[in-house]
Amino acid sequence: MAEALRAEGLTVATGRFAAHMEVELVNDGPVTFLLRSVAGQVQ
Repeated sequence: MAEALRAEGLTVATGRFAAHMEVELVNDGPVTFLLRSVAGQVQ
């Protein structure tokens, strides 16, 4: 899938599933959803 999107000229980043990631977030909307996970289950 990533290669097909790249072939269309899109920038696609890939990585390892469940790897530690640092993300940056800008809340720019009417709502923000906070998801918490306990033992792998979203509550």
